[in-house]
Amino acid sequence: MSDIGGKSRSAVTSAASGQSGLGPQPDTFREVRRNLDASVLPLATSVDGRRFSFQASLYGLELQVGSYVVLEGGGTRYLGQVLTLGLDRQPVTELTLPAQSAGVPEARTEVQIRYASGEGTVLEGHGAPFHDVLIRGASGTEVRAWLQRSERGYAKLQLGELALVTNAPCMADASGFDRHTFLCGQSGSGKTYSLGVILERLLIETDLRMVVLDPNSDFVRLAALTGSDHPVARRLGQSVTFRQGEGLIAGKISPQPALLRFGARISQEGGADVPATWAAAR
Repeated sequence: MSDIGGKSRSAVTSAASGQSGLGPQPDTFREVRRNLDASVLPLATSVDGRRFSFQASLYGLELQVGSYVVLEGGGTRYLGQVLTLGLDRQPVTELTLPAQSAGVPEARTEVQIRYASGEGTVLEGHGAPFHDVLIRGASGTEVRAWLQRSERGYAKLQLGELALVTNAPCMADASGFDRHTFLCGQSGSGKTYSLGVILERLLIETDLRMVVLDPNSDFVRLAALTGSDHPVARRLGQSVTFRQGEGLIAGKISPQPALLRFGARISQEGGADVPATWAAAR
């Protein structure tokens, strides 16, 4: 742990002792503890230049999990991101409370300093270790400049904006969607909404072929919601919509891809949500 507040232990003990006139009042004790907590310096250390640990005061704390930070000291600057953040504490001194009356011994209590601590990853820097450099929240301008420097020469999809940075677009690599993509989250967290945004951007800005399996009918009104003149609507107008009992057959079982309507079954239809007449002749 670094020198938390830039003060020596003996100086803290002297300032918080009975000699300074500190009485047993709770308000005075809380004020001493608050001053100690507020004196924590925002410092970061890395032993490998890739990950770092940090400490910061709980008062005016601007760091959050996922937020971008600037680490600077000795003429060197790093850009990092906070991965973990929690409450930590450690004893720093013993507070002496004077006796309230004759014959009553003085009271002693341990004073703990409380501070935020966590770990992060270095996103841009020189790859060298550093110790006790100042850490602060990165500005939107600094994050946007880093995003521009780190861009690769692939088509980008703007999915929105970074939640913890002002006016910084969140760009996704369009070429990455030709592989598996996994969206996860608890019920009601916005998975369907997020997937809808991704589908719209892919339809507007790429020629990627898609087959949407939509058992809950979440995206059947995608074209209607965006309007007939919207690029998404025009793309969807060129696509095939599967109705109940219809499907696409392709691969080794068919010489060429084909849209088919399955024939009538001779066994009894199952499933309460499937009408028994869907395969009747039209």
